[in-house]
Amino acid sequence: MGIGELKNGRLNLVMVAQHQLPPADWAQWQRAIAKSSELLYDASQGQLQVGDVYFADDGNGEDTADVVPMPRATPPSVRAGSAPLVQRCICFLT
Repeated sequence: MGIGELKNGRLNLVMVAQHQLPPADWAQWQRAIAKSSELLYDASQGQLQVGDVYFADDGNGEDTADVVPMPRATPPSVRAGSAPLVQRCICFLT
């Protein structure tokens, strides 16, 4: 279980990729998480959104992670039940 929390309608998360992400992927992750927050906000009629997301790669801090994205090369059968792939954003606020 991760150390994320739901506080005042904001879901704060720790995400840790098990592999090293190339620098170009970090901005893509930030956009994907921001879009996820928008969708969550709309779907919950403004009650929930993504808050602070602390994102690390290369397995650093995996023991505290709420979400552990798998690399794209991982077969779908291994990814079943895991979070969709997102890219890097050490820490940002939506």
